[in-house]
Amino acid sequence: MIKKKSKTKYATTKPQEGKQTLAFTTKVDFMIYGGARGAGKSELLAMRPLEFVNDPFFSGVFFRRHYNELTGAGGLWDKSLKMYPEFKASKNISNLRWDFKSGAQVRMSHMHTEDHAYTHRGLQYSFIGFDEIDQFSQSQVQFLLTCLRSEADMDSFCIGTCNPSPSSWVYPIVKWYLDEEGTPDPEKCGVIRYYIVLDGEFVFGDSEEYFKEHHPDSVHVHNPLTGGTIYIPPKTFTFIAGK
Repeated sequence: MIKKKSKTKYATTKPQEGKQTLAFTTKVDFMIYGGARGAGKSELLAMRPLEFVNDPFFSGVFFRRHYNELTGAGGLWDKSLKMYPEFKASKNISNLRWDFKSGAQVRMSHMHTEDHAYTHRGLQYSFIGFDEIDQFSQSQVQFLLTCLRSEADMDSFCIGTCNPSPSSWVYPIVKWYLDEEGTPDPEKCGVIRYYIVLDGEFVFGDSEEYFKEHHPDSVHVHNPLTGGTIYIPPKTFTFIAGK
């Protein structure tokens, strides 16, 4: 986890009490932050990397499906213009990138076509943020999740925002957090679950032990260096509903 020396002290830009603060303090590999318009989803997303910008190895990236969604009024670039200067960041408008004094970087990109995901092959990110994650394909998101690794002094993670529709691929992965009417269950908000990706699908369980018992070959993989096996724990996930 990130050490105290790398954390950034907030001034006026900080999460609101309640669900935004919960999203900041819950440490998981993959989080969906949901809610209807007015839930503060994009604000939370734009703010989230700022905790780590004193780390010179931090590299964050935001995605929208289309370029104009990044740069339009109220988009992520617009929101970052109101937050990031407070942290002494310099902007590179042509590349939609923020450079911090430490050497940390946060940039914005789009994935208009399915193949755009593969332009990130081999790259490493400390943080990935998908604004309206349900507008991307499941395969795009799963591919980018494999890029979550870096030399930064923190655990790499991904946050996606959306108001999950029953017709979206996101809905099945947050369904456990909903009640019978399809609205968020307050008692399950922020509960940490575990997952693996098996044959292109998310498989969830309530504990690491579930995967050791039911999917042992997915968490105990062959180590070609020793000829034995190595334990790869399942990833952690949660869903937090805004308003």
